[in-house]
Amino acid sequence: MKIFRQMPNLQSPAKHAFTTNALPEGSSNGRYRIALKKPLGIVLQQETGRSAIYVESLVEGGSAKKLGMVSEGDQLISTSGVIYTKTQEYTGTTVRGGLQVVQMNVLNESFDAVMAAIGSHPGHIPVELEFERGETQLELDKTE
Repeated sequence: MKIFRQMPNLQSPAKHAFTTNALPEGSSNGRYRIALKKPLGIVLQQETGRSAIYVESLVEGGSAKKLGMVSEGDQLISTSGVIYTKTQEYTGTTVRGGLQVVQMNVLNESFDAVMAAIGSHPGHIPVELEFERGETQLELDKTE
């Protein structure tokens, strides 16, 4: 399990998003990790016949847009998911317990499985995401 911590110098409100591994200025390594509270505000897509999942667009008002790190075309590398490791019966009601946050590599996973992992988070638990910025986007970032 990856541990994420809040960065105090972040420009975005911490109640929406925080990051642990921002792209360093001038970095050629395009990988970065973020943790976002819902609503994420990211539209993801998986092209037919390809296993990679990409950011298609960002939604105004969503956590990703407020954070300002995620760009269209970034590839999703991993996401967290919430699982429950035990259940108990109380007078006919099943109660889930043993909540754990796990990190899932999304390469070669179905789009539905990735969306289910992201959707498994209760609203109070941020979704931990790792992206890779494509070479084209890195070049665009350098010219802006």
